[in-house]
Amino acid sequence: MKRKPVEREANFDVEDDEQEMKPDWNGKCEVCGASPVVPATGMCGPCTFGEADTVNGNWLPPNQGQEGVRCATD
Repeated sequence: MKRKPVEREANFDVEDDEQEMKPDWNGKCEVCGASPVVPATGMCGPCTFGEADTVNGNWLPPNQGQEGVRCATD
């Protein structure tokens, strides 16, 4: 049985979405305590996306929100 596609409203603000995805270096992950966190989820990159490569705020494409990226040991 085929499912019908879900219709979604297109009333979202791209700028708000971008802010929710920028690394928050002041927050701590609700799961493991690491920093930075994805503001939209309250969790670090690896806990949010399940990918170790997203550690230290590496979940955005290059040159988007990566200012001040620092090592977790700094």
